[in-house]
Amino acid sequence: MKSLFSAINHCHAQGIIHRDIKPENIMITDEETVRLIDFGLSKASKKKNLHTIAGTPYYMAPEVLEGNYGTKADIWSLGVLLYTLVSGYLPFQGSSSAEVFRKIKDANFHFKHAEFNEVSDECKDLIRKLLVVKEKSRLSGQEALKHPWFTKYAKKGAENPDNAMSEAVVNRLKSYKGVSHFKRAAMNMLVKMATEDEVRELRKQFQALDEDGSGMILASELSEIIRKKQMNISDNEVKEMINEIDYHGNGKINYSEFLSATINIQTFLTDQKLMAIFSQFDTDSSGRITEENIYLAMQKLGQ
Repeated sequence: MKSLFSAINHCHAQGIIHRDIKPENIMITDEETVRLIDFGLSKASKKKNLHTIAGTPYYMAPEVLEGNYGTKADIWSLGVLLYTLVSGYLPFQGSSSAEVFRKIKDANFHFKHAEFNEVSDECKDLIRKLLVVKEKSRLSGQEALKHPWFTKYAKKGAENPDNAMSEAVVNRLKSYKGVSHFKRAAMNMLVKMATEDEVRELRKQFQALDEDGSGMILASELSEIIRKKQMNISDNEVKEMINEIDYHGNGKINYSEFLSATINIQTFLTDQKLMAIFSQFDTDSSGRITEENIYLAMQKLGQ
């Protein structure tokens, strides 16, 4: 659940609503990493509510059924998922769709199943705060990660931000200057080809820096870690680092941007990966990249 909340926070930070969170759209990799998949129904919210009813009925939020919803619809779905994972039951069941939808709109669920005798009070409390009809009263993804169920039962030895942040990574962030828009686009493509093993340590460091679980690194978070590590880097230099790495221009560093700036290209780049990137820019498959090719490729990337 922690991985899923972190994933959805990252989506929401990009202005993306998943709209179809359910067990079938959660995968476990060979390395036992949780992955949220299938963005076929996802939509960019752009700070405006959506109105198209989409998703899987049992996991839909009340506001989705009303046709006026935002990012917190995903949070409701995660609440349904949590209830199901710890009990084996769906919270909203009925003999007809109309009955199910009525229960969803009233948040009519209970903890009477025998399985809930083995579920902690903290977990039940989190479910109650996720399955709230009024969006404004429902927890956000960031607030959910701060809930006692996560803080109390966190794995011992969880990543400590002070220990996880290495000076080598900070130096790579600092040296990521003057990189062209073209190279940034290529680097963003490159890191998307990375395997779990290739980025495991960098992912740990990103999570350590992202203290509020927003899916983004803020200048204040980076400054605080640098201060604790007693590195000789000023707040202004940190802001410059953020601005240099910030490919999407929102004043923050997301996961892909972080990987682009910190990954060791010499050990990661292969001929196969290079050809894959080349083909993305060779939009007419001519075997060479022209100015027009780059223009078309950048348009597809939304740049």
